[in-house]
Amino acid sequence: MKVWGWLFVFSLAMGHAVMAQQPQRPPRRPPRESIPLPGPPKTSALLTIRGKVYYPDGRPVDRRIRVTLRLTRGGVVRDVYTDSAGNFVFRVPPNDDYELVVWESDEYETTVVPVFFGGASFVVFRMIVLRPKKVQNVGQPRPGVISVAELDRDVPRAARRAYRRGLKAFKKKRYQQAIAYLQQAVERYENYFQAHQQLGLTYLMLKQWADAEESFQKAIQIAPRIFHPYLSLGYVQIQQGAYGRAVETLKRAVTLDPSDWRGHLWLGVSLVKANQNEALAEQELEKALRLSHPPQATMARLYLANLYIRRGQLERAVAQAEAYLKEAPNAENAEQVRQHLQQLKARVAERSPH
Repeated sequence: MKVWGWLFVFSLAMGHAVMAQQPQRPPRRPPRESIPLPGPPKTSALLTIRGKVYYPDGRPVDRRIRVTLRLTRGGVVRDVYTDSAGNFVFRVPPNDDYELVVWESDEYETTVVPVFFGGASFVVFRMIVLRPKKVQNVGQPRPGVISVAELDRDVPRAARRAYRRGLKAFKKKRYQQAIAYLQQAVERYENYFQAHQQLGLTYLMLKQWADAEESFQKAIQIAPRIFHPYLSLGYVQIQQGAYGRAVETLKRAVTLDPSDWRGHLWLGVSLVKANQNEALAEQELEKALRLSHPPQATMARLYLANLYIRRGQLERAVAQAEAYLKEAPNAENAEQVRQHLQQLKARVAERSPH
């Protein structure tokens, strides 16, 4: 029985992601009653913009920062403040293009980050890196830490122009055209972090895993303390079947940003795939559920259910499958899950004393 389906497509220009299906080979010794893994939940009317604000050296901000959402065509939508880990969220209607703005302060310049919903995405993630003013003495980065903001400041206009054109092509799903522009950007400025990251995401959309891995590795070399390229690289390594390498990459990701549910989700998945440290896999999958809002990490429940089936803990597997169906009743695999759930319940009933 084929049970370990995959569903995930990253769409992060500076860090955003959504889910779509990509089959994977089954694990060794699949349990007989394993539950099929999920398809994407159907979208609601509102779309979600999630993001994180970082200091120039790559650390998440640890103070409240005002973030403004405005329409690209003009007009402020609303303001929010980051939490103590730099996170923020907006929920917006579709069919508009947006910008995120962190306004000028005594220490930092105004930073504007474009937002668009490409393909079938309904959740977008954006990373905002504060840019220090040249007149300010912001100190030297710690050894081994590269300031993304400082690197961005040195990007030539021609490279920025190519990068923006690449983003526009990506939005229109013209991925080959996007690759051509983004390659121009990195040719004109080799250490262009955002361009390497976006190039990797574009290759990812085309399932060109080796090229995507190379781009994410380059982004990591440029900014080794930024969470998102590790997350992207870990996902690519899962797709390549390099589960052990994915485990190590995603362990680094959750170290850099322990508050992001995606890192914990995919670390848990990679541990299951690699047949490594079942207890840690369970811990990471549970943490992904705690840090997220349904149905963001709901697929973790089916991985947990399959772990419990392996252990013979059928009651716990039933509870996870029921929770999955409650949180994602319209998922593509929902009917299959219901069928397997009935089989599990029958087995539980057989084991119960009469």
